[in-house]
Amino acid sequence: MTMLLLVLAIFYSSYYPKKTWILVLYSAFIFVLILSTFFSVDSYNSFWSNFERMEGLVTHLHLFAYFLVLVSVMKTERLWNWFFATSIGVSLIVSLYAVGQFLEKIKIFQSGDRLESTLGNSAYLAAYLLFHIFIIGYYLARNEIKNVYAKFALFGVLVFETIILFLTETRGAIVGMIGGLVVVALLNALCGEGKNKKIAVSFIALLILIGGNFFAFKDMSFIKEQRGLRRLSAISLTSDDVQARFTIWGMAIEGAKEKPILGWGLENFSVVFNKYYEPSLYNREPWFDRAHNVFLDWLISAGVLGLLAYLSLFASAIYYLVFDTTSKISFTARSFLVGALGAYFVQNIFVFDNITSYILFVSILAYVHHLHKESLWMKAKEIFETALDKFTFRKNLKIREVIVFFVVIVFVVIFYGAVIKPASVAKDLVVAINSVDAEKNPQKSFDLFNDIFEKDSMGVAEVREQFLRMSISVVQLSGIDEETINKYLDTATQQMHLQTKEHPYDARAHLFLGSFYNFFGLHDMALTYLDGAQGLSQKKQQIYLERAIAYTGKGDIQKAKDVLHEAYQMEEKNTDIILMYARSLVNIGNKKEARRVIAEYFDENKKQELLTSLGL
Repeated sequence: MTMLLLVLAIFYSSYYPKKTWILVLYSAFIFVLILSTFFSVDSYNSFWSNFERMEGLVTHLHLFAYFLVLVSVMKTERLWNWFFATSIGVSLIVSLYAVGQFLEKIKIFQSGDRLESTLGNSAYLAAYLLFHIFIIGYYLARNEIKNVYAKFALFGVLVFETIILFLTETRGAIVGMIGGLVVVALLNALCGEGKNKKIAVSFIALLILIGGNFFAFKDMSFIKEQRGLRRLSAISLTSDDVQARFTIWGMAIEGAKEKPILGWGLENFSVVFNKYYEPSLYNREPWFDRAHNVFLDWLISAGVLGLLAYLSLFASAIYYLVFDTTSKISFTARSFLVGALGAYFVQNIFVFDNITSYILFVSILAYVHHLHKESLWMKAKEIFETALDKFTFRKNLKIREVIVFFVVIVFVVIFYGAVIKPASVAKDLVVAINSVDAEKNPQKSFDLFNDIFEKDSMGVAEVREQFLRMSISVVQLSGIDEETINKYLDTATQQMHLQTKEHPYDARAHLFLGSFYNFFGLHDMALTYLDGAQGLSQKKQQIYLERAIAYTGKGDIQKAKDVLHEAYQMEEKNTDIILMYARSLVNIGNKKEARRVIAEYFDENKKQELLTSLGL
């Protein structure tokens, strides 16, 4: 699409996008991301990202190209109506699929009993529906649907998708929806006219009444048993989940202080997470790659400049929607688009972004760009057009044909490297993991992974980790010949060594390789990488534990005890560390201290069981 747009723009000036602050500020945002990637602590990771997230610079360039296509081609209200009607139709199908999961006819893959539909994550589904709820509200508020049945059907879709949103149990999105509705109501209460103003005031009063009653009775069983409300009722600033979130936000702020201007580069929050890791998170997911707050994520990824550029996208769109007096769309209808942006903004305080919400956000920006009349930029556009007409290529057909030829060549090269090749690697990885039984045919499994390594494309980090795990399984099989075992071990260590060399700030890769060496009794080699991992994450108890295993394997039980003692002092509630530390005390003969450590944390029954297991 982008290539076709470039070709059209070469021949027809009508395909140039009109100039708005949204276009200018989005261009500035992309420029900041390019600078941030250039100065990133891991530029490769910032450019490509990985298969799980896919949010590197290459994705944001694609999103910007998508924006340019929309604003250059979608220039009539009729086209936009078809665009959003199609999107609403698809959202209905996605919601119906979620009903199948609710009725337990369709499997939920990774969200427990929370609906996720085809998007694979309940938070992704919630963000997707959040946008569509306000888009539907926008079209209903325009009051241009003359068919009564169509209007009721659209309202029915609105109610239905709101119910599905609640059943995702995604608190950030639910709070975001409420926040967006408050924005709509406040705008109409302050700036609306006639009955809309009265309705808005009444709605705000109703929300206050419902909210007050909800929090007054949130501990009642009938609320806690409702799937759509149980997690919402559990919100508390003192809960373990919220406190853990605050801890991670604090770590992100510390990282932002270190690199405030352009940040650490896209997709490098894990570096900050490891460097400023707090041991109190020992019972949480060990490898966070997001702050679970979009604004802090941007502060880490692109610094203050990136965050301000990102916020300016909201500000410019809201400015046009609220203050553009030339628009033929009613203020009440436009307030729903402001509500969509407000809901998305509030949601982003509690979650991280994904490609689904990015596409919808960019679509809203492009539509607001379309709605704005270009009077402010008309003179600049005329000057720009006059300047372009002076160049020969606008008049010479042969020159334009040559330019088109080079555009096509460049597009093919970029498309292959940025889309086809990574997609091929992703497909091969899925085949290698799921379609081959390594126990029955380890050679075929090895060949599949080796083919991926030879392609040397993005996503190789995931491939290396999967191969490392598979190697441990394969070498433990009975009847495997020594040559096959050596091939697996040599390739696994070679690939993970490359990972640590190519991504020196990747504490996870250092730990995995060190643990791999530990497993095979190569403790000196293990310590080389484990010490490196510890340098990158000085408070991560998991690494201390693996280092203690290495020292114990070497026979240096005193050093192992010292390492575990240091980890124990960081966080005395980590049961894995407590048990290993107590065992190390027994190993050096300090049974009295081992008893004290066990007795201090565990209840009487568990204490006796552990003391017996330790020979105490």
